Amino acid sequence: MLLVLAAPVQAACPDLLAVSAPADRAGWLSLRDRLLRLQGPCLDRPEYYALLGAAELHLGRISQALLALERSLMLLPDQGGALMDYAEALYHSGDLAGARALNRQLQGRSDLPPGVAEVLARREQLWRPRIVRRKGVQLGAFSGFDSNLNSGADLDRLTLTLPDGPAELWLIGDNRPVSGAFVRLQGLGFWQEQRERRLDSLRLGLSGRLSEHGASNQWQLQGSFQQQRALDFGLWDWGLYLSHLNYGGSPLYSQAGLNTRLLWDRPGLCQPLLAANLERQLFAEDEVLDGTELRLGLGGQCRWGKQRLELRLDGLSNRAEDGQRPGGDRTGWALEAQWHRPLLGGSLLLQGSVGRSQDESGYSPLLSAGARRRLDRAELTLQFVRPLDKQRSWVLSLGHYRQQSNLPLFDTDSTQIELGVIW
Repeated sequence: MLLVLAAPVQAACPDLLAVSAPADRAGWLSLRDRLLRLQGPCLDRPEYYALLGAAELHLGRISQALLALERSLMLLPDQGGALMDYAEALYHSGDLAGARALNRQLQGRSDLPPGVAEVLARREQLWRPRIVRRKGVQLGAFSGFDSNLNSGADLDRLTLTLPDGPAELWLIGDNRPVSGAFVRLQGLGFWQEQRERRLDSLRLGLSGRLSEHGASNQWQLQGSFQQQRALDFGLWDWGLYLSHLNYGGSPLYSQAGLNTRLLWDRPGLCQPLLAANLERQLFAEDEVLDGTELRLGLGGQCRWGKQRLELRLDGLSNRAEDGQRPGGDRTGWALEAQWHRPLLGGSLLLQGSVGRSQDESGYSPLLSAGARRRLDRAELTLQFVRPLDKQRSWVLSLGHYRQQSNLPLFDTDSTQIELGVIW
């Protein structure tokens, strides 16, 4: 009997460790109601949130169960019962890899009560995924407005350093920002295979942006392969990617790279991560600009309920393939944040980044007497996706990009809004 919870709310939290598990749904519902009335005096008690999470789980309220159990494990991480319920809540939320990783962690404990090892072993068998394959095509059509279609410099005139003294060059036409409406089309083909502790993904996509300013029209071809593996201590993924950009009717830029990321699996809201990316950059009409860039990053990923927040700080080094490249090698850093959550029947994604890079040598004797170029970048993007029906979703995107430099030629600013449909 739950007599310990039947007493009126007092200043002190009652002994919740003496509470027995109800036998049916009505009992769990009654327990949940009683626990909610005890929230004030029990705010700092991990067993309170563990019991509340168990009640929410048995009532099928998975998001609420995850929140309560995460709070309990933040207060006291090494709770076997709360960890078992948290693994089951992850499973019912669709996070099969996270649920199985936590279940295996529990199987390795030496303090399991009688009968619990058998429960964990049954879970391991029931949660074992079969090989599941998916493939398909996704199409999209969008219309929008861009304040700087051609990424033009944000200045009226440029001061050049000449032997006879400084001279001013007025920027006109396509050298200045050109604003206007655009249409964007995209097509994506994908293939996925999920098997025991592994997910393989292959993607190939083509997108194009068209406007009345034909000199800034662009087509981009992208392909990637990504593999994710569940390890005993977390998730590891690696991938290969290729990309080619055609700008204004001519090849402009190609890149090929290898990336990898390791996300540690640990109880609580947040998990640390390490990341690395190696990329080869090729410029079709100006090979002197070619380079190889290495990024190394560390950060963390936090989840509460259906929300996810990821922060990452990268250090970068870009090495010139040609000793004559303006500015030579460059180094820098970038801080990136990504927040994802459900909203109004759809999903909201907010991404932001800031960064700086610095050339190791002077960019050009014509600009600020050969000063080394410094670039400061900031970008903010908001995207909202909501289903129209089972096959289609509408997408609203807002974005702003700002780049500032000690060399004004590289100052640029762009704001974009876009609305479209994917199916």
